Amino acid sequence: MTTKRQKEQKKKDRERLNKTKALARQESARNENKKMIEERTREKEAYEMANGKPKPIFNNPKQEAEFDAIRARIVSDKIKKNLEVLQALEVEYEAEQRMRNQVNEKLESEGHMTMREKMDALHEKALKITDKADALAEAHEEYALQQKNMV
Repeated sequence: MTTKRQKEQKKKDRERLNKTKALARQESARNENKKMIEERTREKEAYEMANGKPKPIFNNPKQEAEFDAIRARIVSDKIKKNLEVLQALEVEYEAEQRMRNQVNEKLESEGHMTMREKMDALHEKALKITDKADALAEAHEEYALQQKNMV
């Protein structure tokens, strides 16, 4: 009786072992296939980036002409859109430059000539707008007192 149980137990153990080995082989084969597919897609993308998408093969010259016309229309539409964007950016840039020049002239008319003076004046104006100018004045006074005490 016990030998029969032992044989059955060994048979079950062998089956479990074979099953785990088969699963491991299947998993490694799946991983290998997955890596190959990923490598092919990377190669295809690299080729398309370097050479562009391959042009379809047409047996009918009329289809080829239609395809070329559609492609040319798409390209011209993209160029027009890019041109509009560039023109809008140029207008925005010019407006920003005018505003900077106005601010710079205003600061120079107030007597701020160096970059440091202009930045300090802008900072003070920003603090006045946000109602924190009093804190800045107190900090300047404290700093001045510290400088006097050090001398």
